[in-house]
Amino acid sequence: MILQRPLTIFGILIVITVIGIIATHSFGQSAADYLNQGHSFYTSGKLSDAIAAYEHAVQLQPDDAYSHYCLAVAYSSKNMLEKAAELYEKAIKLDGNFAEAYSGLGVIYQGQQIRRHLCQRHPVVYCDYSWLCSEGLEPRRYEFFS
Repeated sequence: MILQRPLTIFGILIVITVIGIIATHSFGQSAADYLNQGHSFYTSGKLSDAIAAYEHAVQLQPDDAYSHYCLAVAYSSKNMLEKAAELYEKAIKLDGNFAEAYSGLGVIYQGQQIRRHLCQRHPVVYCDYSWLCSEGLEPRRYEFFS
C-alpha cells in the first residue's frame, strides 16, 4: 500500500510531463516568441537568423503591423532595401498611424534620392554599373571602378 502511492504520484507526473511535451510540439511557438527570438538575434548581429524568426512571426500573424516592421528593419540592416520598403508599406497599410514604419520608409526613399544625386555629381566615387542601369541612367556617361 505504501509503495503504490509513490508509484501513482510518479505516474501522474509522467503523464503531465508527456502532455506538456506534446502540447509544446503540437502548438509550437507563438508569434510573440518568434518576435522575441528575432530581437535577440538582431541585437547580437545575426541578421539572417533574425529575418527567419521575424518571417515566422509574420506567417503566424499576417495582420500584425509590428511583425512586418521588425522584418523590414532587419532587411534594411542587410541593405535589402526593396524588400524592406515593401514590408514598411505593408506595416503602414495595416496600421496607418505607425510612425516608425513611415520613418523607415522615408529613410529608404531619402537614401535613394541622395545616392542618385551623389552619383550624378560624383560618379567615380558613388556609382556602380548595376545601380545605374536599375535607375535608368546612361552608364556610358560615368566612370567605374570594378
